Amino acid sequence: MDLDPDSPLTGNIEQILAAASRARDLVRQILAFSRQREEEKRPIHVQPIVKEVIKMLRSSLPAYIDVRAEVDPNAGKIMGDPIQVHQILMNLCTNAAHAMRDDGGVMEIKLREIELGHEYIGKPPDARGGRYLKLVVKDTGRGMTPEVMEKIFDPYFTTKSKGEGTGLGLSVVMGIVKEYGGFIDVQSIPGHGSTFKIYLPITTKQERRSELRPQEDEITGNGEHVLLVDDEEILLEIATKMLEILGYQVTSRASPIEALKLFEARSRDFDLVITDMTMPQMTGDKLALKLLKIRPDIPIVLCTGFSERIGEKEARKLGIKQFLMKPFVLKDLGEVVK
Repeated sequence: MDLDPDSPLTGNIEQILAAASRARDLVRQILAFSRQREEEKRPIHVQPIVKEVIKMLRSSLPAYIDVRAEVDPNAGKIMGDPIQVHQILMNLCTNAAHAMRDDGGVMEIKLREIELGHEYIGKPPDARGGRYLKLVVKDTGRGMTPEVMEKIFDPYFTTKSKGEGTGLGLSVVMGIVKEYGGFIDVQSIPGHGSTFKIYLPITTKQERRSELRPQEDEITGNGEHVLLVDDEEILLEIATKMLEILGYQVTSRASPIEALKLFEARSRDFDLVITDMTMPQMTGDKLALKLLKIRPDIPIVLCTGFSERIGEKEARKLGIKQFLMKPFVLKDLGEVVK
């Protein structure tokens, strides 16, 4: 797809395609467990990674652990690998949840861009001045003694019982952060929780324009009407724009309840339904079952993140026609919808 470089749509579409491309790499985190592939560092936004992890935590942690988040949508990019950033956040959040497993509590996740002045140099010892992305994971759990804090980044050191972990988590976090030229600040008081602050240098490098453009062989539609359901407004907007680029008419809803009511009233208006899996009020698989009861012939595509419980085989057993791993790029969406 070619656009005039001066078109007001160019920047918007490139941002959408870039976001989809960056987000797609999150799925590759599954491969990180093998520790075998060569890591790829490039300019990335961390916000999509943080939001996906937060969404997963809220759907999987027990109700007595309250996950709160503050994510700056305007924070800059870092040079990194989405898989490694995901590892950092998941390791920190897993430890925070473990510290609150008995009595519950609050987990706070914050992301923002900051400027560190010279007065911060050496606090901690490897800190340097400059612009950083600051990622904070705070819990109200058991906290740590000074003796434990001295050892938490040592390989194989762990306070967990046998079978609950290897102790490699924080040493992996430290290794990645150092590789990125960043540093970690840890604060903890026994009985009052812990706070991990990760500082990663902001980069001014840009992604290559070739990475932002759709491929020539993308499969396009012919004006078919799609009902799109996703509770994340930004993802809903991105997917809507992608489908419109591919030639589809789109009606979007951020609430599965609203989508169901709309479908009950106008089921024959739609040629296809695309729904997210993890949503408040009603999950995607349950929504799909209700839609199929109303109209058994409606094709449904179920979109799931890497952390979600349903697989392609289970989706097909429910009568769902297609299964798409989130996040996806334009070509993936075009092939599945067609």
